[in-house]
Amino acid sequence: MATIAQRQTVLPNNTQESTNRRPGAESALFVAVVHAEDGVRFTATADSRRRLIHRICEHVERCGSYMLLPQHARHLRGLLARGEWEAAVELYFGLVGKRWDKEWLVTAVVPSNKRRDAVAIVGEVAVEEACTLRLERTPRR
Repeated sequence: MATIAQRQTVLPNNTQESTNRRPGAESALFVAVVHAEDGVRFTATADSRRRLIHRICEHVERCGSYMLLPQHARHLRGLLARGEWEAAVELYFGLVGKRWDKEWLVTAVVPSNKRRDAVAIVGEVAVEEACTLRLERTPRR
């Protein structure tokens, strides 16, 4: 009788990727949001691009079998099994919507060592002009 091995994604425990940055490189927060017609379906943050791709793959793996056509889902599972995470993300978002609802991925990199003010309300999209608006502060007495 054949045994089917369980596949498990293992991420590195060390933070070597974030601590061994080149001199002058600033630390950043990598953000991903998966949108659909009915709202946000998935959000993820990470301290590196690589880790963000792994987080997006969690959504892709969970939804791929349902959202994609069977032959596309099979190809997606093969990419994930071989560790081709970026290719899996590209395939999923390139094909999602051909069977059921369309989804799209929005990503951003936010420097974490600079002061930022929140400008968007949940469910809204912040535009760049809003990020530069600063309120005048009154001096303390």
